[in-house]
Amino acid sequence: MIKGLLETLEGIFIGGLLGIFIVYGLSTYYPYEYNYYYNKIINHFDERTITINETNNYTRNINFNYVQNTNNFYPNNRQELLNIFYTFLNSGTNEFTFYCSKEYTDCTKDMSDLIYDEEKNILGFIYEFNHPYNDFKTISASTNKDTGKITLKITHKYTQEEIDAINQKVDELYDALVDPNDSDYNNILRIHNYLIENIEYDKVKRDFIKKESDIDSEYKSNSAYGALLQNKAICSGYTDALVLFLEKMNIENYRVATKTHIWNAIKLDDSWYHIDLTWDDAKYTNGKTFTSYKYFLISTEELLKINFENHNFNQEIYSELKQD
Repeated sequence: MIKGLLETLEGIFIGGLLGIFIVYGLSTYYPYEYNYYYNKIINHFDERTITINETNNYTRNINFNYVQNTNNFYPNNRQELLNIFYTFLNSGTNEFTFYCSKEYTDCTKDMSDLIYDEEKNILGFIYEFNHPYNDFKTISASTNKDTGKITLKITHKYTQEEIDAINQKVDELYDALVDPNDSDYNNILRIHNYLIENIEYDKVKRDFIKKESDIDSEYKSNSAYGALLQNKAICSGYTDALVLFLEKMNIENYRVATKTHIWNAIKLDDSWYHIDLTWDDAKYTNGKTFTSYKYFLISTEELLKINFENHNFNQEIYSELKQD
């Protein structure tokens, strides 16, 4: 009987030590508050099967230097996290869930910085690599540090009704402006001229956004809808409108943003150039009714030499445009 009691106590002791060892092992193996539930969740998934299953007609199959499309939704570092954001926004979906790798201890912190750090505005930069119709109006994230689960939700900037109306207008203009037998340069030039000649810069909207006035514009001038359907735009409206024509022409492009301005970048003949419709609209720059070509398909060196103050963009993010 005593022997049996000793064996029982020994078993309890060894079991207790084993339990302590397992708890310690889990606490060191799962940093950043991951616990044993992480394995229970992750074991239900095959890493290769967690994908964004839904895309729309405006999803770009383009990888840029700064961000690339990905099917890896277990980020191990900040770059992989950036790629997930780009892929999610690029897909056109409204909601997506992914899991941080347990080794990536700064994942939820980096994710929070991406969304909420207005000073760095990294998410705003990623936003510009997408088709305008996949732009978000609002974005939010819910995180669980114990499991590494992150769920992103967005509402889109453009409604389906707006997209339908804009597309109809672009289709009407396209045949008149784009000649398949002409060069891309000349076709882009005609689009450039049409947009400038038919859009009026919306100073009311600009002043409202800059908080210099409490009166907002009645026009949707920060979008292609305002530019093409209402003939009113600020820089984002000019820029979005040009993107829609470039997409139909299958010309690789993205939007370049600073804290105060936005314009277009275009890949032509294997080189990248700038087009700034806003600053080529003389009605905006000096009140004159003529079209300028100062900012039409120019290099980064030329752009910064002409107007550094308004175009000093981040060349590490938009590195296709980086000066030699």
